[in-house]
Amino acid sequence: MIVLLAVAGCGPTGTGGDGSGSGDTSGGEATGEDIGSGDGGTAACLQDGSPWDVDTNEMQFALIMSMQEAGIDVTNAVVTGTMRLEIGAGLTTVMTDGLLTEVDVDLGDGLSMQVFSNHRGSSSGTWTIDGNVLRSAAPWSGSITVDTNVVINGQAGGTSTIPPGPTDWSVPVVFDCAGDTLTMIAQGAPYGLTFH
Repeated sequence: MIVLLAVAGCGPTGTGGDGSGSGDTSGGEATGEDIGSGDGGTAACLQDGSPWDVDTNEMQFALIMSMQEAGIDVTNAVVTGTMRLEIGAGLTTVMTDGLLTEVDVDLGDGLSMQVFSNHRGSSSGTWTIDGNVLRSAAPWSGSITVDTNVVINGQAGGTSTIPPGPTDWSVPVVFDCAGDTLTMIAQGAPYGLTFH
């Protein structure tokens, strides 16, 4: 079971978004190809579009695809709630996460699993732009906590504190900003996010 959760990007491989940069970075630095062929964007684009709200429909699709690509038979995923990114002068940034996710998985042999994740909290810091990468100018403060509960065939199957998806925004983030759309993927995250 732990192996399945780790492959899904929600196993115990890091501490998540405590702003310390201690999350799992084993995936290496993301490249621009992970979110498209754009050349990044400008500070003006990031600030002009703020506040940015995550596209939960796109996140749901990305969550399903990333798990299926990892060989996990996802039968359904639902993402609700909000994730808001506020970017001000000097690229001072606040990420507030209140997402709720549910992922349903067919384990085979008559077994089914549901993974419920509850995101809460906020993290803040300052970014600098390096091409199409946002880098932290200093350690971030605050914390985004995620509680994850696993249910197998209707019975409690354990808990995890690491969700599918990025929670640590103090790591390098590849981005593409154009008009009213911002795409981002944090280093080590299993998939990117789209904001509008």
